[in-house]
Amino acid sequence: DSLRGYVDHLINTQRKTPRGLLFISRWGTLRYAANAALIILQAADLGLNPASYRQFAKRQIDYALGDTG
Repeated sequence: DSLRGYVDHLINTQRKTPRGLLFISRWGTLRYAANAALIILQAADLGLNPASYRQFAKRQIDYALGDTG
């Protein structure tokens, strides 16, 4: 329950850049988004909303790799 609550909080937070990157802290924004993506992927591997969690994590990593449109 704690993991699901944390991941849902990350996904539903209003603290995102205009293009959807999680904005947890001003310094090292990409590292926080990448770490969050890892946690979200691990939750998906445990069977917690696997499709939507994987899709969100993929968007975070794609953004970090330069796919910002």
